[in-house]
Amino acid sequence: DDECIGPEGSCELSALQRRSLALRNREAPLSNDSATALNVSTTSNTTSPASACASGRQIPFSNRGPGNECFASNLGDECEYACNDGYIGVGRHVCQTIYIENEAVQVWKNSSFFGGNCWRLCSDSPKCTGQVPLRVNSSDSMGPCMKTTCFATPKDAFMNVARGNYEVWKLARDEVSGCYADHVDLDTQEAHLGSSDSTGMGLVMECVADAMGWISREEFLNRINRTLSSYAGIPPPNQTWNFKRGPRGWVPRFYDIRSGDLLAEGTETEIGKTWSVMSTGLFYSGVLFAQTYLENIGANKKSSLAGYIIDLAARMMNMVQWSSMMCFQAFNSTAVVEGYNGTGIPFLMDSDGHCQAIMWPEADGYYPFNEQITADWIATEVVCFQKNQIPCSRPAMVEMWKRVIGRASHPNVKIDGYDILSDWAAYVIQLPYYTVNVVNSNPVFQQMFKNGWLADWADYNSSVFYGGSNRYGMGAGPDMTWCSGATYFADKYTMDPKKAKCRTWSPYSVAGWLPAAPDTIQGHLLEMLWTGESVLNYPGTDYHILWRKSLIDPAMNWSSYVTTIDIAGELFGLSTLFLGVDFYREHSNHFTKKQGFSPIIEPGDNTSTSASLYMTGASRHLSSKPI
Repeated sequence: DDECIGPEGSCELSALQRRSLALRNREAPLSNDSATALNVSTTSNTTSPASACASGRQIPFSNRGPGNECFASNLGDECEYACNDGYIGVGRHVCQTIYIENEAVQVWKNSSFFGGNCWRLCSDSPKCTGQVPLRVNSSDSMGPCMKTTCFATPKDAFMNVARGNYEVWKLARDEVSGCYADHVDLDTQEAHLGSSDSTGMGLVMECVADAMGWISREEFLNRINRTLSSYAGIPPPNQTWNFKRGPRGWVPRFYDIRSGDLLAEGTETEIGKTWSVMSTGLFYSGVLFAQTYLENIGANKKSSLAGYIIDLAARMMNMVQWSSMMCFQAFNSTAVVEGYNGTGIPFLMDSDGHCQAIMWPEADGYYPFNEQITADWIATEVVCFQKNQIPCSRPAMVEMWKRVIGRASHPNVKIDGYDILSDWAAYVIQLPYYTVNVVNSNPVFQQMFKNGWLADWADYNSSVFYGGSNRYGMGAGPDMTWCSGATYFADKYTMDPKKAKCRTWSPYSVAGWLPAAPDTIQGHLLEMLWTGESVLNYPGTDYHILWRKSLIDPAMNWSSYVTTIDIAGELFGLSTLFLGVDFYREHSNHFTKKQGFSPIIEPGDNTSTSASLYMTGASRHLSSKPI
């Protein structure tokens, strides 16, 4: 458990010498009071009771040195500590047994104090009196240290992180195709793997950037136009563009960001035959958001390009056969195939109509909840809730929608007493919250959103993680193979210490929860900025982001692997501090009566399909014009 911390050359010293060095560097001597409080003997002839955790009892550069070691009567006891002047405390130091789960569950730390550290501040660090400190890993003449930047107000600090997040999206966007990458490398400034999920969210981020004044209106319109054009099959000027859709219009999940050449989803043996229903939903939620945003701000009244984009988005809706989404078990076969009266919702569908990664109603009749609701919502609105669709020609889709949204009123996952929609990471509700009007406007979903945050916070404060208010966030992102078996992993809520994998935590998920409890969550984010543990500097700028960390390996920062779909929650949440939550409610409200749609069924509604299936007017979201 010994760690090499201290002046240059101290790594060559023995463990005892290093601890003695840390003791001599202490600013304040050990007091008898503090020793007595922890049952540590101050005389040579007194026998102390054995600590439940024998290792990790000292914390370098703190008051927890020889003679004042941490003591625990039981597993779960926490050791309070104070760092020396010029150091800051990071993490809770708790007596615990830590398990990791790769191929099998194994003990990684057995009855050991673990989690607390004292990190050195850079020698020129300002005090930030009356201001907000933001810290980031750096170095000075004495070695590694935490660099401090002072901001006048919390909002100034949050604006810096929000702007840094948008820089990630700018890097992710290919300037030729206008498409967005699945992940970026901040160290090399490279991004190559095109992603339909990320491109949909990238369209929303451009709307945020326009509303925040980060880019000009002309740049905004040109960026949106190029992105939509590539997905509409209009190649970039003087560029070969090989992007393709499936026979029903479903888009691929991955492709080369510059050429459009299709890449493997991850499971198919023949590239170019498997299409992502889930990615189509996320992409089109971005298309519709941009379209609605342009209409709501009246951009089409001042710009012919804005009018063209609105019309292009409408025509692109015709490129997907939304009614083909449902699947059923083929008669006398193991195959699950496309069928209008099916009950299966596929994540993937191949060119022959075979469905893969299918969601079926669970035992209580409702579907599991996840980000697929973006596709469910758009398909149901288009097929069953617009002009000339009464009665709906696909009643199975209405039934599907009831069973999807019904999960909000009938949750079947409970964490630390909180009913939540899913035990998967925060993105499964955060992505829909910011892009699906039913989710961000309905009181039942809003309560489930808040419960998701409460469960997230509670889980990381529990004996599973011992994280606290500045070390939590149930997310997805890069991981370490030695403790999870994967380079990318989506975390899950759990109350079992043996199921916590690498104990990763994702501060961007905490930011994504901001609408649930703005004041409290802002406080948690300020704590994260104060420690700087999860802060990364965006290269070449003064901007920063909050990125993924691991409790068991705090040195990992994964700056070379920032996944855009995951960090989206950070900008979504932070932007509500400046634009308000209604920004997302208003611009995700696509299917209105004015546009020819009747109100769709929501959680808490009478589930009768009679009155809600009638509407008047014309739809602007579907167009008969060719691309």
